Amino acid sequence: MYPLVTAKEKHLSLFEAESSGLQLNHAGLGRELAESWGIPDKLIEAISNYHSPKVSSLDPELASLVHMADVCARNFGFGSGGDPYTPVLQTFAMENLGISTEDLMSWDEEMSQMMDKDMAFLAAIQ
Repeated sequence: MYPLVTAKEKHLSLFEAESSGLQLNHAGLGRELAESWGIPDKLIEAISNYHSPKVSSLDPELASLVHMADVCARNFGFGSGGDPYTPVLQTFAMENLGISTEDLMSWDEEMSQMMDKDMAFLAAIQ
């Protein structure tokens, strides 16, 4: 079955649907592509482990940062993977980056205001 169909029918994230039915998910495909381009190993690992930064051995902090960026982007409606779900921010990533829940709450409001300002600017120049 196609991952997008599986994700919708079974109420899974696209990553979960890919991982349950395919030999390769989008993080693994990103790894293959990054390797073919000769990207440094630390970046390859962050690309392939951003859904699970805890398994990163070369640079768990970088994988945690990519994980957090993905969660924030999806939370604000950017970068849909074909499913309507925002990934769960992993405790490991927060601890690894020294970020608290209070930090996230204050940043959420600040990011929202910045995005509103940026979107208004983009609308004005179109």
